[in-house]
Amino acid sequence: MQWVTRQRPKIDRLACPWLIKRFIDQDPEFLFVPAEEVRAVATARGAIPFDVPGVELWHGGGGCSFDVLLEKYRCNDPALRRIAAIVRTADNDNLRHVPEAAGLRAISVGLAGAIRDDQERVAVALVLYYALYRWARKAPAAGRPERGLVLWLARWRERRHLSDLDDYLLRDIGLSRADLRVEIAKPWWRP
Repeated sequence: MQWVTRQRPKIDRLACPWLIKRFIDQDPEFLFVPAEEVRAVATARGAIPFDVPGVELWHGGGGCSFDVLLEKYRCNDPALRRIAAIVRTADNDNLRHVPEAAGLRAISVGLAGAIRDDQERVAVALVLYYALYRWARKAPAAGRPERGLVLWLARWRERRHLSDLDDYLLRDIGLSRADLRVEIAKPWWRP
């Protein structure tokens, strides 16, 4: 089956081809065209349009097309839901609620700058999203107490190691001795 969307994919339009290929269509062909040509190309070729305003597989300005694909094709894997939250957050530039979204956004923007060819960019993204999926399947669910304890202990160790750094190294990471004293004085459970 052919799938068509806007050219120059980033974030959501890199995540969707991975989802389609891995869980929806075993042998997809992706077409990337200017936004104003997506519907015409879809009609002419019998392709399925996605992530374009006014088509069935469009998020309507909120959420992301990854969410729409999950819903339409009834993909209920908890790891996919976790990835959807990361993709949605990165795509909508609201990085505070899902920390992993900042990394995904940075990688996606970096791919866009490094790889001009849309097909090649998607080929690289397929590997990245597969790795993200493997992580999402194994990572502990949010709110598990042992994750908090591990994080707290890691903070405590990092703060202790900061005190061993020379002033020039502290400057390199944007800290002064005064900043370091404040950081070390924080209780180990505080961010």
